[in-house]
Amino acid sequence: MIYHKLTNANASLITATTTASSLKDLIDAAAATGDFNIDGLDGADLLIETAQTVRILFDGTTPTTAKGILMAQNNKLMLRNTDLSKVRIITTAATCAIGIQVGKSSPGETTVWSV
Repeated sequence: MIYHKLTNANASLITATTTASSLKDLIDAAAATGDFNIDGLDGADLLIETAQTVRILFDGTTPTTAKGILMAQNNKLMLRNTDLSKVRIITTAATCAIGIQVGKSSPGETTVWSV
């Protein structure tokens, strides 16, 4: 993946809450700028940093605290060739810190999830 320069370092640590939010909105909130442009980017590395779990969906569907792909602390998700504008995230309780870097996938790269 060719990494995209984030607005600032704050944008590399997003906070999921109990309200399902788009990846773009979470990055904008973390960066405190509201100007993150996700167009053309199709890759993201996400690392669940705190003990809370999150649920993620990648197709624009809104996850709930009980539905969606469950990820826990130290899980890493490397999204490739994915429409990042459709990624939605929610935490199952309180808030959850997620380290993130976004970019453009290299040809042939596939999504990888490690636990």
